Amino acid sequence: MKSVLLTGASGFIGQWLAQHLQKKDYRLLLGNRECREQSGISGRSQHVLFDLEDEKSITTALKNSPDVVIHLAGLAHNHSRDKEKIYRVNAEGTERLAKIANNAGVKLFIYISTIKVHGKLSYDRPFTEYSPISAEDDYALSKLKAEQALRDMCDAGEMQYIVLRPPLVYGPGVKANFMRLLTLIDKNTPLPLAGFNNCRSYIYVENLCHIIERLIHRDSCKNQVYLVKDFDLSTKDLVSEIALAFGKPAKLFNVPGYILRIIAGLMGKTNQFESLYNNLCIDDSKLKNELGCEPEIEMSTSIASTVNWYRNSHKDKS
Repeated sequence: MKSVLLTGASGFIGQWLAQHLQKKDYRLLLGNRECREQSGISGRSQHVLFDLEDEKSITTALKNSPDVVIHLAGLAHNHSRDKEKIYRVNAEGTERLAKIANNAGVKLFIYISTIKVHGKLSYDRPFTEYSPISAEDDYALSKLKAEQALRDMCDAGEMQYIVLRPPLVYGPGVKANFMRLLTLIDKNTPLPLAGFNNCRSYIYVENLCHIIERLIHRDSCKNQVYLVKDFDLSTKDLVSEIALAFGKPAKLFNVPGYILRIIAGLMGKTNQFESLYNNLCIDDSKLKNELGCEPEIEMSTSIASTVNWYRNSHKDKS
C-alpha cells in the first residue's frame, strides 16, 4: 500500500483527487492549512495541518515518510495581489517542501504547475513541452520558480519528480471565470462572443485525477514534464456546449474583438477578455503516447456534470 501526502486537499482539485485516491489502495495524508474534515473522506485517510510558510508543519506532515507527495497547495493568481506572498508561498514554499520531502525519503514528488509558464497565448501553434518558457505574470513566474527548485532538488538527491502543466481545469466545484460563464448562461445573458473562433484547451477535474493516479505507477514518466488536456474548443463553442447542457439556446451575438478589447480595458477587465478571446492551446501527445489512453469521461458528459452541480448548488438562490 503506497502512502501519499496530498497538499491543498481542501481545494477544488484536492477534494476530487482525495476522493479518487480514497477509492484506490492508498494511505492518504490530507494536508491543508485548517485541517478540517472533508465530506466523503474516510478509511485510510488522516488529516494533517499543512502550511507552506511553516517549516514545522511540513516536517510534521512528512514525519511518516510517505512514498509520494502530490503538491496542489498554493496561491492562485486570482486569490492574492500581494506579489511577495505569491512568491513566498508558491516558489519558496514549494522549494521548502521539496527539500524536506527529499530528506524524509519521499520517492516521488508530483507537482501541478500551469500551462501559463509558456505564456498566456499560443498564437498559431499549440504549446508543447519544448515550447519556449514565457511566464508573464507573478503567478506563472512563481510556479516556474517552484518547478525549477523542485527539479534542482531532485537532480541533487534521490527523489524523482513529475511536473504537470494543465490548462483551465473545470468540473463540479469550479470557481473563477468558468463559474462566471455558468452564471451568465444560466441567466440567459446575451454574450458578444459569436466571433470568438479561437482555440483553448480544457481538462475535466476527474480526468486530471485519473492521470495523476496513473502516473504514480509509471516509472517511464519519472523526471519528466508533461502538458495535459482533454480537448480544445473555441469560446463560442464552449458557450454552446454549456447552453446545451442547460437545455437552452446559446445567446451569442457578434462584436468585433478590437472593440471588446477597448471596452474591457476601460472596465479593468483586460485579463478576463484575453482569457476568452485569445488562443491558449496545447499539444499533449507526449503524455498521451506515454500513457496510451484517452480521457475517461468525454466532454459532453463532463460539461453536463458541471452544469448539474451548478444547478443543485444554486437551487436556494434561484
